[in-house]
Amino acid sequence: MRSLGPYIYSRLEAPRQHIRLVDLLPGNSQDEITCELQVVALSDKPRFEALSYVWGDPEVTLPIVVGSHSLHVTTNLHSALQHLRQPLEPRWFWIDAICINQADIAEKTHQVNLMKEIYRGAVQGLVWLGDFVFEGLTEVEAEGAFGSIRMIASDCHEVKTPPAQPGESTLLAQSGCALECAMRLVVPHMDNSGSRSSSLDYYFMGSVSTSWDSFEKAAEILARDRDNGSTYISELPSILQGHHFTGPVMGIKYMRENYDQARLDIVWRFRYRVASDPRDKVFGLFGLMPDASPSKLRESDYALDTANLYQRVAIDCVESNNGLACMIGRRGEPRVCQALPSWAVDWVRPLDPRQRSSRYWDHAFRYQWFCCDNGMAVSMHTHDGTSSISLDGIHMDTIKVMGQATIMNETVVDEDLSVEDLRATITRWHKVASSCQPSDGMYVGGGTWHDAFWRTLIGDLITDDSQPRRKANLEDHQSFTAFCDLRNAEPKSSEVYDSLRSFLVNQSFIVTQRGHMGIGPRDLEVGDEVWVLFGSRVPFVLRPIAACQTKNSPVTFTLVGDCYVHGCMEGEAMVGLKGEKKTVLLY
Repeated sequence: MRSLGPYIYSRLEAPRQHIRLVDLLPGNSQDEITCELQVVALSDKPRFEALSYVWGDPEVTLPIVVGSHSLHVTTNLHSALQHLRQPLEPRWFWIDAICINQADIAEKTHQVNLMKEIYRGAVQGLVWLGDFVFEGLTEVEAEGAFGSIRMIASDCHEVKTPPAQPGESTLLAQSGCALECAMRLVVPHMDNSGSRSSSLDYYFMGSVSTSWDSFEKAAEILARDRDNGSTYISELPSILQGHHFTGPVMGIKYMRENYDQARLDIVWRFRYRVASDPRDKVFGLFGLMPDASPSKLRESDYALDTANLYQRVAIDCVESNNGLACMIGRRGEPRVCQALPSWAVDWVRPLDPRQRSSRYWDHAFRYQWFCCDNGMAVSMHTHDGTSSISLDGIHMDTIKVMGQATIMNETVVDEDLSVEDLRATITRWHKVASSCQPSDGMYVGGGTWHDAFWRTLIGDLITDDSQPRRKANLEDHQSFTAFCDLRNAEPKSSEVYDSLRSFLVNQSFIVTQRGHMGIGPRDLEVGDEVWVLFGSRVPFVLRPIAACQTKNSPVTFTLVGDCYVHGCMEGEAMVGLKGEKKTVLLY
């Protein structure tokens, strides 16, 4: 490449909706990449395509020519520009890494706040997954991966019928490894899909492509046919048989249809995605919310550090949901953002994804079935200059003994506790509970001790694929007893068995000082306290901070996590305000 000086950005007029567009000049595959940058007003409705891609390592770059200057871009973007330019005609793109001066915080903040309008104004969105050659694939394999998606989306799969043309019957079989690779690349891009653009999005891998519409239709058909027990599912590549494909795709479909209703769910869906700047997980998602959204975070501000921003997310979710649902589902996870208080979710994806729980949804689904606070309104106060919040609630009890959790890797989507592990966990916890069993056999929360024990182990709910279907009844006790019978070498699958598997993973068993039994986070400790916090349908385990306790100050804690306590889930602690209302300070 000829020697050129570095490109210098001119200032955009921030008060107006001005953006830069890349005019990608024509050329052949091996030609030098040349382009021009032009400032346009969105109000003029310019025609352009919006390009999304994984940035990659910002330290590994290649030069392109912008006007008469040089601009370095990541290798993945360089590859995209090589493949997407046309041989004879220019092509107009909006590309964040080129069109935004990344070194200008004020401009970056302003332009990110315009993203919804930018993607709405694009004639279509393109998602660059990478060059299949760099991924170790041939063009035939890459086409096979996308072709299998289109085949399923057509709802007339060749795996069901004789092939229309020679070789078609082997397409799915050959595409398994390539499809695994494609999905590994597609999933991180799904937050850039059609939720932003009014037109269909196309996913490119080198010279092959398929539409987002094909992904969505294929996922809907697979989910439908799997539930109906269709036999052809077993003939598909393994990635299409479980939830590895349908889960992420259907999650995006849900997000696109519910952007104005389920802010907390949407943010959680993208907690497992990588972002070059961890603040983009908030600004990128919240910025796409409807204009009428009450969120205070719809406007980006890159002057905020990550910890401060994530605290604001937690506060925003409490205020917008009028409750503490944003605090459930975290089970003793190590933090990447070390400056965060215990009550704020760490949205950064760690290098080891096993450090992130995938069980948020289990807790979110169960959350709606209880009302331990008897409908009391949340009372939250923030404190300027500190990372603490105040909440009102009632101290229910203190943990006396606990049963060790059975730890599993929750990032493996279809992995469950084995029958042997599940039985061993129940046996171990029964011994713990028996050490505190009352002599009269009655449970402190009502009913018999034995009835309370088995109900505690399923959270008193019968679930199907983690979704609660009904409250447990006496007939379910027979299924529980049959499962625990060691003489039954291969217990039949039952609703109780499925409920046990979905509830006990990475959870600890507890008995409190007053004799309540419960299930809580895996990292809880003896001496932790169980509280009903107003605005939450389920109790929380809080850990006292001894050094902060003074006679006249609020009791001070860190949040351990939500829990199930049998006999205390329907407002029992609130009857006659058995416990004294107190204000807790969470750090």
